[in-house]
Amino acid sequence: MKNKLFLFLLLTLLSGFVACSDDDKESDTDYTEGAIQMGDRVGTVSGQAGIVYFSKVHKRWYIYSFVDRDSAIFENYYYPATVPQQLKVEDKHITFSGETYKLIKPHFEQKDNIEHYGIVLTED
Repeated sequence: MKNKLFLFLLLTLLSGFVACSDDDKESDTDYTEGAIQMGDRVGTVSGQAGIVYFSKVHKRWYIYSFVDRDSAIFENYYYPATVPQQLKVEDKHITFSGETYKLIKPHFEQKDNIEHYGIVLTED
């Protein structure tokens, strides 16, 4: 009898952990960006192709894009000030436009051919 009670309590406890981890996944994708800080305006992008992703590490949505310049590929990561609900879809291929800014927060180490920007998206 004690073994059955112990087993029941153990399964109940484990199911609670599973439920918590499922809730965490939902909260990741519903995260509001909020902590983005942008500095000086860098430029404008217009009609740029990109793919929307959610970073679980940084808990924010971003748009990945690459550009071939002078036979070198540059990877660009754009962190929108606000993300429209219709863009919050993992691996969504989009065309986007907006004003780009130096990204202050979150801070990313600069690497060759990889650039990070804040962006205020505009409608095409």
